Amino acid sequence: TTGDLEWQARTLNSLGNIRFICGVIDNARACFEAALPLYKTVGETGLEGVCRSNLAMLLQGAGKWDEARTLLQDALEAQRRNGARLYEGYCLACLGILTHEIGNFDESRRFYDDALKVFAQVGDRRWEGVVNGYLSLLFHETDDLSAAASSARLAEAILSEVGDLRCM
Repeated sequence: TTGDLEWQARTLNSLGNIRFICGVIDNARACFEAALPLYKTVGETGLEGVCRSNLAMLLQGAGKWDEARTLLQDALEAQRRNGARLYEGYCLACLGILTHEIGNFDESRRFYDDALKVFAQVGDRRWEGVVNGYLSLLFHETDDLSAAASSARLAEAILSEVGDLRCM
């Protein structure tokens, strides 16, 4: 049934995340790639976009920047079409991380700022804190130490408020 396929996709995506975190990259990629057509079959575009973002972050870690960026941009467009604002913010944050890592600081800053706007609109304080943490790193790398310190303090305050300091 459709519900069974959706849960299979969710399970595969979760396994992919666990394996990615544990460094079992090939197996993680296989899980993400197996989940994608299932999400498409059941019409779960929001979670399909999240799965694409997860796969993109895996590819980014493997240095496959162009492939990762294409996946993230496709996911972002899908999230916007479907009005999935939280997932849109997640895609923007991932694009910020990707462009940050390849040294495109101006573009990264725009992605981070856009992600912060979305997370503020949807009320996701945790992700506001996470993105402020990434902004702190960006500011530090561009020698804006005052902004780096301010963003770091804001990230810590928000993440303390929501009870999640794992990202600090």
